Amino acid sequence: MEELAANKFLCEPRDGWKTQSACRMLETNDGGCLEAVEGFRPQRALTETFRPARIPSSAFYGYGAWSVSSRKTSDLAADARLETVHGLDDRVIVKDTSRPPWRCIVQIITQMNNGEMRYGTGWLAGPRTVVTAAHCLAEPVKDIGAEEITMVPGRNDEVAPYGFIKSKHWAISKAWRGRPTPGADFGAITIPLKTKNEDLWPTGEELGWFGIGVAEDKTLDRMLVNTAGYPLEREKPFGSLWFNAGRINKVESHELHYMIDTEGGHSGSPVFFYDQTREERIVVGIHTTGYYPNRGIRIVGQTFREILGWILNPPTSNAKTYGISSAAY
Repeated sequence: MEELAANKFLCEPRDGWKTQSACRMLETNDGGCLEAVEGFRPQRALTETFRPARIPSSAFYGYGAWSVSSRKTSDLAADARLETVHGLDDRVIVKDTSRPPWRCIVQIITQMNNGEMRYGTGWLAGPRTVVTAAHCLAEPVKDIGAEEITMVPGRNDEVAPYGFIKSKHWAISKAWRGRPTPGADFGAITIPLKTKNEDLWPTGEELGWFGIGVAEDKTLDRMLVNTAGYPLEREKPFGSLWFNAGRINKVESHELHYMIDTEGGHSGSPVFFYDQTREERIVVGIHTTGYYPNRGIRIVGQTFREILGWILNPPTSNAKTYGISSAAY
């Protein structure tokens, strides 16, 4: 049964690729395309019938609700992994996040079981599955795990164009559940099923999703890739999406190295190959680490299989599932 369902998400790999899942990027919701007319702003047309929300610039996610905080964006860096900008910072802000693929990139704000807040980035991989870095969700060896997660698709500074989603269900890779191992820093969050009161909750069916691909070394070597994430920096508005691109300059068995600029808050961002001819965006890596150079985990067979499993069966687990102590709750 699962194998039959998987066919919906699998596609015939091209030369240089071993396995691929289907990319689904819709220009609009439920069919139709907008004409490109100079001066027309498409955000209103693309986001109507959803529940857009305006978030105060001073508001951060508190336990159970949005709450005002006196913490500055620069103070939040401690809650995110160190990242690195190499040389001239040539990142650019994404001004219109209502279009694909940007609306398929999600800001993640996590309330951990010890009271800590974590900030990261994720991306839609299927109708109800958001993929991110595992360290945004849990560190089992430290007895830390997510209590509740807020996801904001295509957040644009103070505006959540498609509203926001809350979830308590997530999963981490098998190899991250004990002592973390290389290439294991990935996980997934479930978009809960809609209820009558949440009938406009955005899912991948409305917004689209990225494909994922397992590629050969020679295909990845010097590949031009793209990424975008939500940095935590004094100079940049909290909740703004920033884009950068470059070449993969080293391919390892479980990691990809690149000089693409990132900062704290980018963890979990998709590192993706864009095939303009086919209109496909295929994630080949998940950004996890800032250093020299910056690095992300490589999508390999095991990664692909675990993510595909989460797409077919969105996670129902939480911190207690992984044996993380309830004493901190």
